[in-house]
Order: sequence, then C-alpha cells, then structure tokens
Amino acid sequence: MSTLDHGILNLPLRKRGNIDAQIDRYKADQASEQKSARKDREAARRIAKIQAVALIDTLPAERLKSIADRCKVTPAALLKKLRSDAHFDPQFVIRALSAA
Repeated sequence: MSTLDHGILNLPLRKRGNIDAQIDRYKADQASEQKSARKDREAARRIAKIQAVALIDTLPAERLKSIADRCKVTPAALLKKLRSDAHFDPQFVIRALSAA
C-alpha cells in the first residue's frame, strides 16, 4: 500500500475512497508475490534435486566405499541414505559430495 498521506486524513470518510478495495488489492498483490516466490523456490529445488541425483549416480565405487567406511555403514546403506537425502534435502547432498 502507499504511504500514509496526512492530507487525506482531513477528508471525511465517504470522500477518502474505498479502503476495503485498497486492502483487497494489497492482499492480492502480496499473494501474487508469495506465489511467484514459491514457484521460484520450487524450480530451484527441482534443479538441485536433479543435480544431487546426478552426483550420486556418477559417484565412483571407491569413493562411495571410502565415505561409507568413514561413516561406519555399508556402501548400500550409504547409497540408500544419499538417495533419500537427495529427495528431501538436495543441497545437503550437493555440499557433501562436492566438498570432499
């Protein structure tokens, strides 16, 4: 909404305009911005998920085994956990596999 115009405060309510319409317009604008931001976040998440799965698929067996040994799990269990994390938290998988 616009800033408060002190000149309009001296006008009678019936001449100030429809405040309900202004509020409705403001709420619709806010909802539109939130929807746009949500769509952008979802698109980024989809891309991150694809990148995470690609990193897991290209992970060499030796590296998978070394990471599994450090984590004290089997390579199959680590692979299962990485695939699960790629679905729920793809940024974690990207950071973890890109770092070491």
